[in-house]
Amino acid sequence: MATKFIHQIARQEDIKQTVKGNYLLGLNDPRVAFVGRSNVGKSSIINALFNTKLARVSNEPGKTRAIYFYHYQPPFEQAYVVADLPGYGYAKVSQSERQRWAHFIQSYLNSDPLLKQVFLLWDGKVGPTEQDLQSLEFFLAQEKMIHIVMTKVDRIKNQKSRVQMEKKVAEILESYDCSDLPLYWTSSKTKKGLAEIKKFLRECPNE
Repeated sequence: MATKFIHQIARQEDIKQTVKGNYLLGLNDPRVAFVGRSNVGKSSIINALFNTKLARVSNEPGKTRAIYFYHYQPPFEQAYVVADLPGYGYAKVSQSERQRWAHFIQSYLNSDPLLKQVFLLWDGKVGPTEQDLQSLEFFLAQEKMIHIVMTKVDRIKNQKSRVQMEKKVAEILESYDCSDLPLYWTSSKTKKGLAEIKKFLRECPNE
């Protein structure tokens, strides 16, 4: 298998032992992070992209409270450390817990100099929520390269709805002055859009 689980961090104080300069657990491969609202389909996208079943698909939104790391090392391609960040925006999570999430994630982002690519997942059927937009603001402030990944597009009922959603997302990104961000319309079920992400990862290993 090209991908293997290597570590998880559940406490902010454990980040320093995991990331030491350009090394994460002794590896200096580029790092990419995936983050999204609880139940956005993040684990399914990671599994489909990196040809694995390691990312846990949970029926209980908000359950994941740790950062999971996977090492993706396909033959003849760039190896990556994939950071699976905890989901945000679950309704039953308190405000203090959301703040803890933000501090926890920011501590990791600040500690890992080789993490420059963040894939921010939004539900393609529902569209970006208030929590998604707050997350966009958060990551724009971190000076990382952000990619917007619209998930579950196979659930959009027809072409008219698809066009309306595309227009809505374009207007939102323009309002945040980031309409030039890479944008992918994907489905872990049909594999739509995944080839474009894989192409980017092959050709731009951590610019």
